[in-house]
Amino acid sequence: MTETNFPERTALYRLYDAEGQLLYVGISRDPNERFKEHAHERSWWHHVARTEIAWLNDWQQAREVEDAAIRNERPLYNGTLHLGPEWRQLRRHYDSTADIKMMVERLRSALKAGSYRPRQHLWPLRVAGEYGVSRPIANSAMRVLAGEGLLQPSRAGFWVT
Repeated sequence: MTETNFPERTALYRLYDAEGQLLYVGISRDPNERFKEHAHERSWWHHVARTEIAWLNDWQQAREVEDAAIRNERPLYNGTLHLGPEWRQLRRHYDSTADIKMMVERLRSALKAGSYRPRQHLWPLRVAGEYGVSRPIANSAMRVLAGEGLLQPSRAGFWVT
């Protein structure tokens, strides 16, 4: 059946790292768009190596299956948003310190090697894609490099100095 047969069809998705550790369980009517949002928001996103998607007939059914999956499978980065106070597992905070440090070193080397021209505009999401990290990691590294004078912050990213 096509998606038009079920206008409320909702995807239940699971995100795994390269070792098979379940990172996150979620639902969305448009999982590809949701994945883009996660890439913008979640520091751990660059660790996602595999996704599983199962389509359910409606949002309510998907929400119930999602809640059960979170309770039973204990993904690393799901929190208490809609499971309520009985949910005892707090969402783990991803420590991005090492990722930011690595990104700072890689981007600093590229800047000093002339890989980017002066006054070139760099967008954190594009840099994240170039280096295979999440947008928050790239943005944090770029802020560090702005503090060193190698980049200049702008309203929508950074300029190479």
